[in-house]
Amino acid sequence: MRSWYEIKAKKDSADIYIYDEIGYFGISASAFIRELQGLGELPLNVYINSPGGEVFDGIAIYEALGRHEGLVNVVVDALAASIASVIAQAGDQRTMAKAATMMIHEPWGLAIGDSEEMAKMGGMLDLIGDQVAGIYARHAGGTVEEWRTRMAEETWYKADEAVAAGLADMVAGPSQNAYAGRVFNLAKFNKVPEWVSQETIDPTGKPGEKPEKEEDDMDEKLIRQALGIDDEGDILAAVSGLHTEIATLKASLKDQDPPGKDENRTLKRELAESQMKFVQLETEKDKKIIELQDGLRVAQAQHRVDAAIQAGRVTPAQREMVLKIALRESEDDFSTFVKGLPSVDFTEHGGAGGGDYADYEPTPQEIAIAKQMGNWDEAKPAESRLALMRAKAAAKGVTIPAAKEA
Repeated sequence: MRSWYEIKAKKDSADIYIYDEIGYFGISASAFIRELQGLGELPLNVYINSPGGEVFDGIAIYEALGRHEGLVNVVVDALAASIASVIAQAGDQRTMAKAATMMIHEPWGLAIGDSEEMAKMGGMLDLIGDQVAGIYARHAGGTVEEWRTRMAEETWYKADEAVAAGLADMVAGPSQNAYAGRVFNLAKFNKVPEWVSQETIDPTGKPGEKPEKEEDDMDEKLIRQALGIDDEGDILAAVSGLHTEIATLKASLKDQDPPGKDENRTLKRELAESQMKFVQLETEKDKKIIELQDGLRVAQAQHRVDAAIQAGRVTPAQREMVLKIALRESEDDFSTFVKGLPSVDFTEHGGAGGGDYADYEPTPQEIAIAKQMGNWDEAKPAESRLALMRAKAAAKGVTIPAAKEA
C-alpha cells in the first residue's frame, strides 16, 4: 500500500518526507506517530510537499513533532497547503525552498442530515478554524481573528512572503533531496494563483522508478465509485461540483443562528433570574432567622431578670441594669451572679446616709451590679457611691447639688 509519508532513520538524524495528501490511502496519523516515537531524540529533517488532507491527522502530527525531544528542522520543498502549513509550524527552524509555496484557508467538511446536523458541522468547523488560527498566531504573531480573516480569503504565500508573514524563518535555494518537484492537482481550492504550477509530475515522486500504474488505476476506480460517476465522467468536474456545494452550504449557514439559539437565550435568562431570586430568598431567610434568634435571646434574658426580681434578688428599679448583664452573660454565669446578691428588703427607703437624698443611696444589690458592670472603683468607693446616687436621682429627674453630696 502506498503511503503519504516516508521516514528514513540515519546514524545521527532522521529524514521525514511528507509528500502526498495527509491521511490518504487509508494510512492515518497514528502510524506516522508510532514511527516518530521510535526515533527517540534524533534530530529530524522534515521535508514537505503536500496539498494538505485530514485536519485532525495534521494537527496530531503537528503536536507530535512539537513534543519531539530532538531538534526539528522543517523544509517546504514545493508546497505546504492547508493542514500541511500547520505541520510546517512545528519546526524549530522553518525553511522555504526558493520556489516553494504555502497556503492557508478555512477548514472544510461534509455533513449529511437535517439542519441541526448541518449546524453542528458549522460549529465544529468554526472551532477547528480557531484552533488552526491559534497555531499560526502562536508561531507567527498576530491574533486569532487576524489569521481567521486570512484563512477565509484562502491566502497563498510565495517563499519570501511566508517569511514576511512569520510562517517561515528563512528562504533557501532549490531543495537537494531526492523527492523535490512533486506537484498536485489543486482544482479543489478556490484561489490558486497563476504563479503556482499545476502540471502533473511523476506520481511516485521518486526519480528512476516507474509509476505504479496499476495501483493508480485502482485508486482512480475507487475515486469514481465514491463520486458516483462512470468511466467517461470527469473526476475534476465532480470534485469541483462538490466543492461548490460545500461553499454554498457554508455561505447559507454563515449568518444563521443555530436552531434553538433564541430558546437557549431565554432559558439561560430565566435560569439566571431564578438563581437571583433564590439568593434573595436565602438572604431574607437568614436575616429573619437572625432577628428571631435575637428576639429569643432578649426574651430569655428578660425572663431570667423577672425571675430574679420575683425571687427578691433584684429590685424593679434595677431591672434595666440587670437586663444588660443577663444579655451579656451566659445563663449559668448570670444565675451564679444572681445567687451572690443579697436579698432585697422592699420596705427599705434609702440608706445609712440619711438626709434629703437618702432615697438615692445605693443599695448593696446596686453596688454588686455596678461592680459586675465595671462601674465601681474599689480604690475610690466614695466617688463610685456618689456616681450611683447621681444616676438614680437623674433617672427621676432630680439633680443632687454639690453641697449635698457629702
